[in-house]
Amino acid sequence: MAEMAADSKATGMAVLIILIGWAIAGFVGAVVAINPFTFLASLVFGALFGVVGLYGVVGLFIWTGILHILARIFGGVGDYIGLFRTLGVGSVLQWLMFLALVPFFGAIIQTAIAIWSLVIAVVAVKVVHKLPTGKSAAVVIIPTVILLILVLAMMMAIFALVGLSIFAALQGQTVPMPGLA
Repeated sequence: MAEMAADSKATGMAVLIILIGWAIAGFVGAVVAINPFTFLASLVFGALFGVVGLYGVVGLFIWTGILHILARIFGGVGDYIGLFRTLGVGSVLQWLMFLALVPFFGAIIQTAIAIWSLVIAVVAVKVVHKLPTGKSAAVVIIPTVILLILVLAMMMAIFALVGLSIFAALQGQTVPMPGLA
């Protein structure tokens, strides 16, 4: 991994790996979508390598930035672009996302890929920033937990609004929407 972080030619390879991985993920998202509208929307956006790949590249730039800043706070000495290259090439595992289409095992496969991606991130931070394993794990786990909490909070808010709307509809009332009155 250290050689990859130092190899300036690995940047293009990392971006290509991300583009292909996100295109596969977009296709899988389109195939496993349940309702026809979601299927069509996912298929259209999943088929557009530029849109899906752009999300992947921008997402990795942001994720790398967060990990780089935390690694520096924990005493890391590596550079941003080296971490980007290593995480980008390490995301080749996303190419296996098509295995999520396997009946009954799709969720297990996606979970395994997600966990392994976190392991790869810990090793990448350890190697690029020359940190001990514990600090590298903290650098990866802290933003991951914060992100999970934010996602859960948003899901709870959405479910609460949907539940409130359903309850109000059953009562024959409308739910006032802030800013739309």
